[in-house]
Amino acid sequence: MKILAARAASSGMRQRRTLAALVLSAVLASAAEAAPQDVDLAGPCPNPDYTIFAVLNQPLNLDLGVLNASAASVTMILDEAPNGAGCGAGPISYPCANGVTVTLPDTPGNQVPVASAQVNVSGPATGTDGFYFVVEVDDGVTSCLRRYDVVVVQPYDLVFVLDRSGSMNRMTSAGVSRWQALEDGVNALMPFIQASSCADASRFGLSLFATTDLMNASFSDSLVNVDGALGGGVAAELIAQSPANSTAMGLGLQNGIGKMDMPSRPRVVMLFTDGEQNQAPEVELAGTTYSGGASIAPAGPGPFTIVTVGIDHPSGDYQTTLSNLAATHGGTYHATDMGTDITATLVDAIDDILAGCSPQKVVSYSGTFTQTETLPAFDLNRKLGKLLILITYDRRFDAPSLQQLLAGVRIRKDGTDITSSFTPVVSGTSSNSGMLRLDFGSSTGSISSPGNYVIEMTNPFQRPIGYRVVPFADDHRLEIDKEVIPASPRVGQSFRLAVSLSWLGQPVTNAAVEAVIMRPGDDLGDRLARTSRRIDFSQGPDFATLGYQKYLDLLNDPDFVAAMAAQEQILPLAHQGGGDYGAEYKPGDVSGVYRILYRISAVDPEFGTIQRLASESVYVGFGVIDLAASAVNTQTGRRTVRIDIRPTRPDGRLIGPGQQNAFAVTGAGINLTSVTDHLDGRYTLLLRGNPESEVTVVLLGERIYQGPASGFGTP
Repeated sequence: MKILAARAASSGMRQRRTLAALVLSAVLASAAEAAPQDVDLAGPCPNPDYTIFAVLNQPLNLDLGVLNASAASVTMILDEAPNGAGCGAGPISYPCANGVTVTLPDTPGNQVPVASAQVNVSGPATGTDGFYFVVEVDDGVTSCLRRYDVVVVQPYDLVFVLDRSGSMNRMTSAGVSRWQALEDGVNALMPFIQASSCADASRFGLSLFATTDLMNASFSDSLVNVDGALGGGVAAELIAQSPANSTAMGLGLQNGIGKMDMPSRPRVVMLFTDGEQNQAPEVELAGTTYSGGASIAPAGPGPFTIVTVGIDHPSGDYQTTLSNLAATHGGTYHATDMGTDITATLVDAIDDILAGCSPQKVVSYSGTFTQTETLPAFDLNRKLGKLLILITYDRRFDAPSLQQLLAGVRIRKDGTDITSSFTPVVSGTSSNSGMLRLDFGSSTGSISSPGNYVIEMTNPFQRPIGYRVVPFADDHRLEIDKEVIPASPRVGQSFRLAVSLSWLGQPVTNAAVEAVIMRPGDDLGDRLARTSRRIDFSQGPDFATLGYQKYLDLLNDPDFVAAMAAQEQILPLAHQGGGDYGAEYKPGDVSGVYRILYRISAVDPEFGTIQRLASESVYVGFGVIDLAASAVNTQTGRRTVRIDIRPTRPDGRLIGPGQQNAFAVTGAGINLTSVTDHLDGRYTLLLRGNPESEVTVVLLGERIYQGPASGFGTP
């Protein structure tokens, strides 16, 4: 990528001007009042770059003046044009596609007070694309220029819709309940929400779903302002709640979306759930409607996004619904691995939850330390607002102990210890995470972001502690978009991984992008079907389906876990032009959840060195069914049709247990009344009605039969 940098030599600048110059004579005022955005002719030339934050749909009126001119007249020009970002050509007014206008004073050649020697930037911004322009000022003795980056930020409404059904009492591989793991993960995210530059005027809500009980214990049932008290309020609410009753995901989603009463602003939902829906209304497989037909997306012009987080699960219906729910509403899907590491998965989702105004993952480290641990170095690029270092541990600590752990962290930049410039952040009285925060250029010091950083940790307790360290860069110029195409692929079908990179609206064309794909070690459904195991099945208001219970039980089998352990595959993404990178991936015959980590790096004179990580998950479905190979046996009664089937793919793989909710039968005069999962890949479907009724049988969105119910199984 080549973005023009500000140039120091005025003769060279003038040769490359892309806008007409405006000559402005000005009488110097004896007491000009300095403003941080002004061009200072007595300062180092070029002046440091200046960022103009335009709040979406909010008034903007900023004047860029002149300081310390040594003559009675000055020349002000736009040395580099914003036309490349969709702005109109001047020579006086430059309206841009995002609604911001840059205006030079319309007084060429006139003598005016120095206060009138100003470039005006006005709004409101109606779009989110950023751009930059360079102002040159020449008083006949000194020529100086300054670059201005216009960045649009958006106050948002954000609601966490969280599952507190009875299944959240299940234990994770870390030996804590899913509910406690969810508490830890949510608490780890709150400092990011509070530190976001979009936090001012943004609002947050909390909706916990379990059957029809959607009332919070202490947290407001309306949206509240994002402020310093938010993290404590959320932590108190989660402590006061406990898992119970059914998985009413549809009701929870309706409740959360219903709290967003400002349809003109961006609205974001983070939905976490661990189980199959068992309470109406349910979210339909396509992810666009509830059962009954009501649309999920709310009315209003503002952007609407859903980010979903789910537990690894054998049910294709569960996985596909969460994938589609995110994909059809501009978000991404994130799934835990077999160990159900909820905190890590939520942390990986934060840059999608707060896309456009929030941190981006730089690198990620994990391990165990007893004494001192020095982590590999990482690089940061220019023009960052913050560096946020999140450290999560393998257990909870009280607040004083967390402070001790954070006090044992040292950070060096280019060999110099800058630890004292960081502020430790601990949320709540007990947590498994803490943050170190540095605001670049703040009152804590004049540290700038570009450089090489090393983190060193000392363990004050001298006993092994597992950790994960993730530095985040608060970058409002770099935009990372990613997509899996199609959103719900099938085995035997290639899918495309696509990443788009831009810096202030201009494409980044010289990056290295690769996808680290964590592929299931084996086809989950087929292995579940072919693994025999005696299980004591449980019942209850939120009991898991039998196929899922078999899967949970097999997670205690070391041989099963070893066979299913993810296998890492590296896929380079080639540049396709215009900052778009992509590659095709063939999943072969293995269905299940594929977790994808994108590693991005780029070096450019404009932004320096960029390192980034981005992540998402995709569920690869089991695909086409070969009815002839599926051991179909159809028995017809006077008003019943019983179908025994062991759904088998053309490659001989079984779709396996846990798929009973993926069956759907439609037809006049007949209904599907039950599906029995026999846990070895066999299912029994019971239909009641006229056996000669025309029916369509669908399995996970794929039609497998159409014709008389009594003839099921025939070609």
